[in-house]
Amino acid sequence: MHMARLADPSRMKYALKSLTQELEPQIMAAKEGILNWMIDQENSAEVPNKAKLETLDHYRHNFLRIQKIDINSTFGFYKKLANGDTGKILMMPDLELMHISKQFIPDWVEYSCFDAEITYFLRETLSYQLSQIKTKEEQMGDMLNLYVKYWRPFGELLTDMEHQGIKIDRKYLEKCELEAIKEQEEHKNKFLQWVYSTQEDASDFNASSI
Repeated sequence: MHMARLADPSRMKYALKSLTQELEPQIMAAKEGILNWMIDQENSAEVPNKAKLETLDHYRHNFLRIQKIDINSTFGFYKKLANGDTGKILMMPDLELMHISKQFIPDWVEYSCFDAEITYFLRETLSYQLSQIKTKEEQMGDMLNLYVKYWRPFGELLTDMEHQGIKIDRKYLEKCELEAIKEQEEHKNKFLQWVYSTQEDASDFNASSI
């Protein structure tokens, strides 16, 4: 997500599904390039590993899927009602059950492995894009170097915070919230005064709809 944001800040969606849809041709090219390189490396060895080459060839012809699959599409289901009709509310099995039940394990393994696979190829695609965006900042040369120096450590920091949590002063935050609400209202009123001063017929203007 951070790589995609750095490559194109104008993007509206940064989820894995959205990015794989948008960058499908580039991801496929990256996938082909990596596969070709691996096959060339193996063929140039003194004794090529026949089993490895067969595996790579099998992968190339059978695993062409690129776009992220939504978890709801894989595991979601509609409950049968007492009258035999199908319910309208999409249900999801318990997450723990998806990990241990024989009913769900094959789909869960496929879903998780594909997530890891497509994330890797997406990273390769975005790495190339960032390497093509030049920058003069700190003589880093391109945005990929900037990402490695600043954004990746920042992302690791965020995940550490999610795993470990952070200590907060709740009373202080509540005080800040009240101050922020007060300042928000003051700025809103100033903005509305400016609007009314420039547009005489703007009495029904809704500042919250911006």
